[in-house]
Amino acid sequence: MPLGPLKNPAFIARFDSYFAHPGSQQLALSEGEKSDACVNIRAALNALAIREVRRGDKFLFDASLSDAVKRFQRKVGHKTVDGAVGPGTRRQLVAALFSKLTVPELIQLAKTQFIRTPVAFLTYAHKDAPRVDKLDQWLRDHNINVLRDVRDFKGGDQLPEAITNAALVADKVIAVYSKASKKRDWPSWERELAVRIEDQFEQPVLAYVLLDNVPLRASDRNRIAIEAYKMPLKDVGREIQKALGIPIEPPRVEYREEELL
Repeated sequence: MPLGPLKNPAFIARFDSYFAHPGSQQLALSEGEKSDACVNIRAALNALAIREVRRGDKFLFDASLSDAVKRFQRKVGHKTVDGAVGPGTRRQLVAALFSKLTVPELIQLAKTQFIRTPVAFLTYAHKDAPRVDKLDQWLRDHNINVLRDVRDFKGGDQLPEAITNAALVADKVIAVYSKASKKRDWPSWERELAVRIEDQFEQPVLAYVLLDNVPLRASDRNRIAIEAYKMPLKDVGREIQKALGIPIEPPRVEYREEELL
């Protein structure tokens, strides 16, 4: 199936969030409010050649930004010209950006200031599910949004589309790799899907967590490959955090979390 982002609502929704109201994506961000999203809205409008004369706080949705939004709304024929950025204006903004920028340019633009909860899509063989359960829980406990079959999609005719959506919105596709998953149909298809997405994004997407010492394909040997069979769970999790670009801060006080206080 095509990976074209304009045809994929899940992928559009990923970028929609960069321009959203901090309280709720259903609310409109408007004059007088402060948010990281204001920085992204300004950058997006600038990329679309809608200039703003700004004096002051770049995080503030001020009158100059509201005026620029109105000019954008008129340009695209939006039904409401009110200078606020609600769900409809965001969809128009993302669509306009897709028509002008490449996917890599849009990714870099959207990441200008916005801090998004990182998203990891886990692909694995069901035989490895007990070990994946532990990794899944650790990642979610450390503020990573984990997409996984048992929660996010079920079997059926729409399964390929659901998996594609999950992989498109993920920052990393984490292939939990083992003798069990090496030749399984769905894990193999999901790994190939990640490679296709890499070609479109022009940046690395696929990373491996190795549950045993089964060798990777020659074409995958330069990828991130975390040797989980050699390290404790927390170190595996930290390596995934690094792969997602999350800075790891050393603990300020050494402690054993299993001991009584």
